[in-house]
Amino acid sequence: MQVVKELDLLETRAEVMKLVGPVMVKQNAEEAKSNVEKRVEFIKGGVYFYFLFCLFVFAFVTNESLFHSSMLTRFTTHHVSIFNS
Repeated sequence: MQVVKELDLLETRAEVMKLVGPVMVKQNAEEAKSNVEKRVEFIKGGVYFYFLFCLFVFAFVTNESLFHSSMLTRFTTHHVSIFNS
């Protein structure tokens, strides 16, 4: 998220450099910010999917029902704050 904060500090017409293979290419600051935000959302989605997968595996291994216990509430209230930042 530090990159997004730094891109917010740039002026609208500023240009940033982007590494494409072995070459540095100029890129518009707005376009760079949009690309970084999309990538962060993609990564968050993958992490969230993995988190839910682990939760269901844990429920299966412990033979505990997710819907008839407080386990889902305990895990989600503790860990979902990571994804809302």
